[in-house]
Amino acid sequence: MKQIIFLIDMGNAQFLIDNINNQYKLPSLKYQKDITNISDTFFKKYNIKIKEKSLEILKDTDNYTLIKAHTDNFTGNKKYECKIINEAYEIIDDKIHKSILLDIINNIFFEIINDSFWLGIILTVEDNLEDYQMKNILSSFLLFFSSIFCQEIVQYKLGEIKNSELTNKMLKQIRNSYLKKCPLYDSKNIKKIINEMGIDFDKDGTFDIVLNLVNNELIDINSRNWNINKSNDFEMYNGIILSPRRWIKNQLPKELNSLFEEVRKEFVEEFIKRFSKIKIVSKSYSTKKLFSIDLSYDEKVYILQRIGLIKTIKLICDIFGNDKFVIEKDNDGFYLDFNAFLIKIKATLIEMIWNDNQNNNIPFLKKIVNQLPKELDTDFFIINRKCRDNIHYGFYNSIKKDEYELLEKNQDIYINYIVGELNKTVVYVFDKKYNLSIKIANFLYRIFNKDKI
Repeated sequence: MKQIIFLIDMGNAQFLIDNINNQYKLPSLKYQKDITNISDTFFKKYNIKIKEKSLEILKDTDNYTLIKAHTDNFTGNKKYECKIINEAYEIIDDKIHKSILLDIINNIFFEIINDSFWLGIILTVEDNLEDYQMKNILSSFLLFFSSIFCQEIVQYKLGEIKNSELTNKMLKQIRNSYLKKCPLYDSKNIKKIINEMGIDFDKDGTFDIVLNLVNNELIDINSRNWNINKSNDFEMYNGIILSPRRWIKNQLPKELNSLFEEVRKEFVEEFIKRFSKIKIVSKSYSTKKLFSIDLSYDEKVYILQRIGLIKTIKLICDIFGNDKFVIEKDNDGFYLDFNAFLIKIKATLIEMIWNDNQNNNIPFLKKIVNQLPKELDTDFFIINRKCRDNIHYGFYNSIKKDEYELLEKNQDIYINYIVGELNKTVVYVFDKKYNLSIKIANFLYRIFNKDKI
């Protein structure tokens, strides 16, 4: 008889496992044609309330319907186990349930392979570039996504930390500094940056920041990576950046590693060629003069600290344009897809912006997010969340071809819109007056710091 099988996420991709006479199974119900009241039926059997809005049919076959849902009211019961996917697979006895989990594990593994492969290529490219500023921008991008990669690998027991100085707590803090902790004026971290750099939002004539520009367009500001660049923890940060490359080498057998190395060479050469064409010019500038509109300190800090990450990701996407770099192996579903990797990066960025706006009072950001362009199909946000959630290696959300097409088109509309609105908040002019001011500033610096030179 056909059954309904449930993947009930108890939080942090810990799934509910039912223990029936020491036989472990996923929760299940007898098949029902009408699933509109399935939450009530599930509650009657398991005494666990699942969120109706979270119900999602993942698969429908002749033998079963697979449904994923969330709950937040589980208080613990000896009858049940809560396990991450790979742990659940080890104890599940039912063959059908076990095959369901195996499919998910395989998809997660392919997702990690894809992420680690392209992160490793960008790392190799960064090593081979001569432009220091481009190297710095790519290193920052690598730390952003590799910290997510590394923390997820550890959390879901797909690898371990071999750096004795780096704890899982520290790793999570680094990852959350990008995804969760919105930069605001009164935070301890921002105060430290402002004090060390001598940033002054109100005083004219102070060259307190450095702008990085490509073709006269602002790409990054040095305040964003100040703490990392000033840190003595080079080995720790370097270990995080290296972790995807090391993971793929450790996980794959030698023959596959050799094949991957051959495949990598072609991509590395092409990527180096493209990134080498980007010339970054650095200019000292005044924070006071940078902003073209009246903004609060929180808004100014947000722009200083976020604009570089947003525009770096856009720059990387623009460098590759519509070119697709895909290697697909027939029949077994294995693929390497750079475009899928970039789409996931953009999905993560869009969710970060949403989180910044949702949990903080940043008026100009709220105005931007609430006045989206008319050509944007807002249905893409649901797919974007699914794609972004694949940064979590505790589960895998399948995304169909037509969903990818809708996602990619609207991601670009959204990010181009955000960048355009951010550009309206800043202004920078490098004219004769600027050149004279910078010469005077350099002269005074040499006079007052001659003992240090």
